[in-house]
Amino acid sequence: MITKPQMLAASYALTACLFASGCTGDPSPDPTPTATATATPNATPTVKASETPAPNYSPLGGKPATEAEKEYHNLQVKAKEMVLSRAYEDAIPLLEQAHEQQPDDFENAFYLLLSYGSLELVPSKGSAAYPYAKQVIELAPNSNEAERANAYLIGAEFEVPEDFKYGDKTIAAFGGFVFDPETPYKLTTDAPLHTEVNARLNPSGKTALWEAEVAPEMCPNTVLLEKGTEVAILSESHFFHSLTSWRKPLPPKPDKFDDTMFEIDAFYVEVVSDGDNKGKKGWLVNQVDRYLDETAVDPFGVWIPNRLNLLREVELQK
Repeated sequence: MITKPQMLAASYALTACLFASGCTGDPSPDPTPTATATATPNATPTVKASETPAPNYSPLGGKPATEAEKEYHNLQVKAKEMVLSRAYEDAIPLLEQAHEQQPDDFENAFYLLLSYGSLELVPSKGSAAYPYAKQVIELAPNSNEAERANAYLIGAEFEVPEDFKYGDKTIAAFGGFVFDPETPYKLTTDAPLHTEVNARLNPSGKTALWEAEVAPEMCPNTVLLEKGTEVAILSESHFFHSLTSWRKPLPPKPDKFDDTMFEIDAFYVEVVSDGDNKGKKGWLVNQVDRYLDETAVDPFGVWIPNRLNLLREVELQK
């Protein structure tokens, strides 16, 4: 019988691309607004003799600041400091007060998303964080904050179909996939090809692969490859992702697992069969497993089966 440590050790040994490395680096686990002024304590401003700085310069624009503007600014700063120190419950009343005063300031909605979302076990449509995630996207659709809000919404949209049955032959128990770069492999089912994701898979690219599988209706920027399409495998990536990764990415080798976590194996491929997609390159998810139960012999279950019908390490050893 294969023990759980042996299974997980086999899985970890297959990790080809660390979650914490990549072209753009990890998203910060702490909230980072798109534009935040940074003070330099030891800097000495240069002011011409003929110039006099306007007193009480308003952080919201306008000179001088009104009392209401200064009160709002101080309220928001205090609330943000609480969020950054993870005092979420204390921050929420202040953020809601600031949000009521300035409903078009997307930072209030973003920090409310972080606060409520950090207090819940898993994203959900009925949570207090859900409407604030939508507001962030509506108010600042092109911001870094909107990306994290969208990641929250995708996690909240995840549902297991009532008639879904998990498969066997998980990555943990059966090991990785064996392939020949010179051999074309045929898809056993339709699958999205991520041509928009860089060949060097970074953390945001990994997130995109996972999101398209758990919430395909929210991830339209892919090319659909039909069943029977032949591809050549150029490289492979193996990583973990969680429904709560919008808060903080998982480490390359998690030491604890729960049912929010998925194990993903993906290939960078080139379409070699004739048709409109011939020659296109992109990332293709071959298999996704989901953590089910730590008491089981194999604690994972196959969420998406081996799409390229590749042989496994354990199967070759028999």
